[in-house]
Amino acid sequence: MTMYTIYYRIVEKIRDIKYAYQRARYGYDETANWDVADYFTPMLQKIIFNMAENKCGYPASLTQEKWTQILKQIAFGFGSLIEMDSGHYLLEDQEEYKRLEKEYKKGMKLFAKYYRNIWD
Repeated sequence: MTMYTIYYRIVEKIRDIKYAYQRARYGYDETANWDVADYFTPMLQKIIFNMAENKCGYPASLTQEKWTQILKQIAFGFGSLIEMDSGHYLLEDQEEYKRLEKEYKKGMKLFAKYYRNIWD
């Protein structure tokens, strides 16, 4: 192991401790400021998909089945954004990228529409 590797690992651990402290104190760390979407998208995808799978409460204007379908579409929209941000679709498969983009837009439209109804 080189001195640079040892130094880098020490710096990395110090940074991890700093971010953990920020999350404990403020509820988020400074990396959230770098790219809010990148920070929250994986978290939101998991939370909303979990809500769909566990049959959480739903708006009075919808049935449980319809609400579950909407939540899954929102979660798939977040998942599509994660896939798109991975970058490997940009040059390899434009059709797949367009499909992901369409799914992402549909999910975000539903997310905006039902934002205040996403609770359990």
